[in-house]
Amino acid sequence: TGTELHRFEVCIALGRIAARPEVSVPFLRDQLSDPEQIIRREALNALEKFGPAAASTTLAVTKMLADPNEYVRIGATNALKAIDPAAAAAAAFAATTSPLTGA
Repeated sequence: TGTELHRFEVCIALGRIAARPEVSVPFLRDQLSDPEQIIRREALNALEKFGPAAASTTLAVTKMLADPNEYVRIGATNALKAIDPAAAAAAAFAATTSPLTGA
Protein backbone atom coordinates (compact mmCIF):
# COMPACT_ATOMS: atom_id res chain seq x y z
CA THR A 1 0.00 0.00 0.00
CA GLY A 2 1.00 3.63 -0.25
CA THR A 3 1.49 4.03 3.48
CA GLU A 4 3.66 0.90 3.56
CA LEU A 5 5.86 2.37 0.82
CA HIS A 6 6.11 5.64 2.74
CA ARG A 7 7.12 3.89 5.98
CA PHE A 8 9.70 1.88 4.03
CA GLU A 9 11.14 5.02 2.42
CA VAL A 10 11.21 6.91 5.72
CA CYS A 11 13.14 4.07 7.37
CA ILE A 12 15.69 4.12 4.56
CA ALA A 13 16.04 7.91 4.69
CA LEU A 14 16.45 7.98 8.47
CA GLY A 15 19.18 5.35 8.22
CA ARG A 16 21.01 7.33 5.56
CA ILE A 17 21.05 10.58 7.48
CA ALA A 18 21.29 9.03 10.97
CA ALA A 19 20.51 12.38 12.56
CA ARG A 20 18.35 13.59 15.42
CA PRO A 21 18.11 10.29 17.27
CA GLU A 22 15.69 11.83 19.79
CA VAL A 23 13.12 11.99 16.98
CA SER A 24 14.25 9.24 14.60
CA VAL A 25 14.91 6.38 17.01
CA PRO A 26 11.40 6.31 18.57
CA PHE A 27 9.84 6.24 15.10
CA LEU A 28 12.14 3.40 14.02
CA ARG A 29 11.45 1.47 17.23
CA ASP A 30 7.73 1.68 16.49
CA GLN A 31 8.32 0.18 13.05
CA LEU A 32 9.74 -3.00 14.63
CA SER A 33 6.17 -4.15 15.28
CA ASP A 34 5.02 -3.58 11.69
CA PRO A 35 3.34 -6.65 10.16
CA GLU A 36 5.49 -6.29 7.02
CA GLN A 37 8.91 -7.88 7.33
CA ILE A 38 10.45 -5.41 4.88
CA ILE A 39 9.52 -2.51 7.17
CA ARG A 40 10.93 -4.29 10.24
CA ARG A 41 14.13 -5.09 8.35
CA GLU A 42 14.65 -1.51 7.13
CA ALA A 43 13.95 -0.12 10.60
CA LEU A 44 16.65 -2.41 11.98
CA ASN A 45 19.06 -1.38 9.22
CA ALA A 46 18.45 2.27 10.11
CA LEU A 47 18.86 1.65 13.85
CA GLU A 48 22.19 -0.02 13.11
CA LYS A 49 23.40 3.28 11.60
CA PHE A 50 22.55 5.12 14.81
CA GLY A 51 24.72 2.77 16.86
CA PRO A 52 24.87 3.59 20.58
CA ALA A 53 22.55 6.59 20.05
CA ALA A 54 19.79 3.97 19.65
CA ALA A 55 20.53 2.34 23.02
CA SER A 56 16.93 2.85 24.11
CA THR A 57 15.95 0.18 21.56
CA THR A 58 18.23 -2.57 22.89
CA LEU A 59 15.39 -4.64 24.39
CA ALA A 60 13.14 -4.23 21.33
CA VAL A 61 15.98 -5.14 18.97
CA THR A 62 16.92 -8.15 21.11
CA LYS A 63 13.33 -9.40 20.82
CA MET A 64 13.65 -9.19 17.04
CA LEU A 65 16.27 -11.96 17.17
CA ALA A 66 13.27 -14.32 17.43
CA ASP A 67 11.41 -12.86 14.43
CA PRO A 68 10.00 -15.52 12.10
CA ASN A 69 11.76 -13.92 9.13
CA GLU A 70 15.42 -14.85 8.64
CA TYR A 71 16.36 -11.47 7.14
CA VAL A 72 14.80 -9.61 10.05
CA ARG A 73 16.81 -11.79 12.45
CA ILE A 74 20.00 -10.99 10.54
CA GLY A 75 19.13 -7.29 10.66
CA ALA A 76 18.50 -7.55 14.40
CA THR A 77 21.86 -9.23 14.93
CA ASN A 78 23.70 -6.51 13.01
CA ALA A 79 21.77 -3.70 14.68
CA LEU A 80 22.38 -5.10 18.14
CA LYS A 81 26.12 -5.40 17.47
CA ALA A 82 26.21 -1.69 16.55
CA ILE A 83 23.88 -0.48 19.29
CA ASP A 84 25.08 -2.54 22.25
CA PRO A 85 27.94 -4.98 21.61
CA ALA A 86 27.69 -6.42 25.14
CA ALA A 87 23.99 -7.22 24.66
CA ALA A 88 24.81 -8.80 21.29
CA ALA A 89 27.47 -11.00 22.90
CA ALA A 90 25.07 -12.01 25.68
CA ALA A 91 22.37 -12.88 23.14
CA ALA A 92 24.84 -14.95 21.12
CA PHE A 93 25.95 -16.79 24.25
CA ALA A 94 22.34 -17.44 25.28
CA ALA A 95 21.59 -18.85 21.84
CA THR A 96 24.51 -21.28 22.01
CA THR A 97 23.58 -22.52 25.47
CA SER A 98 19.85 -22.89 24.95
CA PRO A 99 18.21 -26.29 25.43
CA LEU A 100 17.21 -26.18 21.77
CA THR A 101 20.81 -26.32 20.59
CA GLY A 102 21.70 -29.25 22.80
CA ALA A 103 24.71 -27.39 24.22
